[in-house]
Amino acid sequence: MKKTDQEITRSEHVFVSGGTGSGKSALVEIYLAGENYPYVVKIDTKGEYFERKAAGLPPWKNLIEGEDYQVVFKLKDLERADKPKIIYCPDYEEQEFAYYDAFFKWVYERQNTTVWVDELMSICDNPHKIPRMMKAVYTRGRSRRTTV
Repeated sequence: MKKTDQEITRSEHVFVSGGTGSGKSALVEIYLAGENYPYVVKIDTKGEYFERKAAGLPPWKNLIEGEDYQVVFKLKDLERADKPKIIYCPDYEEQEFAYYDAFFKWVYERQNTTVWVDELMSICDNPHKIPRMMKAVYTRGRSRRTTV
């Protein structure tokens, strides 16, 4: 595919800003559903998956659950995931710093993966302390084709 002026390549950095309800998450969701990002893991710490299912909405716009992506609720089940796109909805017990660190370790070792974090403060409630392996992805992920 030929690059156009409207495309953002994997090597370019993007910052999406805007007020609450302005469509930031919707934009990122549709973009990461595309072919330019074949391996994506969304970490859903807000329970959005359950909210959408209850409302009869697709958990990931433009994609089909079970066909284009799969949903995982336990960190240990990520190893068995067989779809390139994943929504990881950590259950209540796994919404802890140590589990987030283990998640980013899995991402770092998996390589070739884009992590979609919609609410960073749910992972790093202390802005001065981030999971060690999240830092590894931020600082050394490029050589592993891994991004956040």
